[in-house]
Amino acid sequence: MLLLQVGTTAAAPNSVKQKPKSDKWQLARRNTIKTLAIVAFCYVFCWSWNQIYYMMINLGFPADFASNFFHFTVIILFTNAVINPFIYTFQYSDFKKAATKLFCSRLIRNSSSGESSVNTSQTNQPN
Repeated sequence: MLLLQVGTTAAAPNSVKQKPKSDKWQLARRNTIKTLAIVAFCYVFCWSWNQIYYMMINLGFPADFASNFFHFTVIILFTNAVINPFIYTFQYSDFKKAATKLFCSRLIRNSSSGESSVNTSQTNQPN
């Protein structure tokens, strides 16, 4: 993902009014720190439930791996992997543009190279 971000930053159009380099770096640094803070918060939120459950088991609480709470902790744990791409998409407009270009150009290319599913031939109709 970092390579995708670097590549989209390097390919930014020159027609945009250029800011001084120090302002660009400060803005990029601030945006990176903000994104990392959001990713870290989501990581801690998603993993803490499961880890607290296992800590309780190690402290002597009865283990019930068929309980709804345990299944909740596992589902929340796996959602962390799903959340990260959305965080990057919403935080970086360049990432969003590059991802759209990557996936949508592939869809457009596949649909234009294939034959149309609509039959355009004329049928014999009675006069």
